[in-house]
Amino acid sequence: MANVFNTLTGAIRTSVNTPDFPDPPWLHDPTFSPNVRTVLNVPARFRIFDAGVVRAMTRPEADALTPTAGERDAKIGELAAATDERQRLTDAEYATKKTSAETAATIGDLNAIGDIVP
Repeated sequence: MANVFNTLTGAIRTSVNTPDFPDPPWLHDPTFSPNVRTVLNVPARFRIFDAGVVRAMTRPEADALTPTAGERDAKIGELAAATDERQRLTDAEYATKKTSAETAATIGDLNAIGDIVP
């Protein structure tokens, strides 16, 4: 049985049948630094394959991937604004459809009156 590492997702599988994990993207029996258990305890997004070794990112490498509080707040603000705009458009669309439906009902009523009155 072998350990495998997915170079695309950072996933690690231990004690597997290697034919079930084609290379690429799976590396068979890569070297883990300092060991496979330590690397398994690190979230997949913070694992890298570097010079033939699968290792956890250093703090500066991980910090470069992790957004700051200001960046997170800005993204939340963007998403909130987009949601508000989508809701505004949905409300306007609903009002337009409602007006169209009311107009159609009025025309239907007038047509019905025309059928009754000679």
